[in-house]
Amino acid sequence: MRKSTSGEHRSGIDEFAEESMLIYSTSSVQAEVKYRQDRIKRDFQRPFWFWRKPRPVAPAPHAPELRARPAM
Repeated sequence: MRKSTSGEHRSGIDEFAEESMLIYSTSSVQAEVKYRQDRIKRDFQRPFWFWRKPRPVAPAPHAPELRARPAM
């Protein structure tokens, strides 16, 4: 049978866990999020022939006789 120890072996494991744990800075996490969002936008972007085009605006007529007559 195994003998119960006073926890000496645990301290070695805890120290190893702290040394091997990766610590991410706020700026590196924000940079990673921005990169992934930009990549998603780029990968799922519409092909150029599906891009939305601005609506054409009809030019206003210059001559007064071409304008609609006012309602009576």
